[in-house]
Amino acid sequence: MPAPKRITKMVYILVPEDHTKDNRHTIKAAQKACRVAFQMGFTPISPFLFYLTYLGHGELDMEMKRLTHQWLQRCDRIWLQFAYDDCEDLDGLSFDVLERNKNLNSEHGKRPVYMLHSVSDDRIGYVPVVMTRDELQDLLSINLTAGLARKCI
Repeated sequence: MPAPKRITKMVYILVPEDHTKDNRHTIKAAQKACRVAFQMGFTPISPFLFYLTYLGHGELDMEMKRLTHQWLQRCDRIWLQFAYDDCEDLDGLSFDVLERNKNLNSEHGKRPVYMLHSVSDDRIGYVPVVMTRDELQDLLSINLTAGLARKCI
């Protein structure tokens, strides 16, 4: 397969944690999303994967919010990928990122949010589909109402 043409745009890979002891589903989902972004020519940024390689879980919990927002400022878009296809539960950090982004003005850094969707074409596997404002609001409302997202904020 030829190397993809590099696009200078960076994409922020947001994967809510699956809350298992080893986060293996979250790690696989983040790796999958990064691979799709890379194959499409983007530069994927996944703070979760990067910092997990050398920070312990306690350190990661304490620093992740600050580090996440530093990386997010450099990215042009957000890709949301859940660890499970039938789950749309946000962790506190993911909720915070999406809520902050939603409240920004378009001219002051608001980024489009995409969700990765499975496609039948084996060569592609997943494609990013932009989330509408209503879809994003519904996702945030469901998670806020269920109390799942406010744990870590």
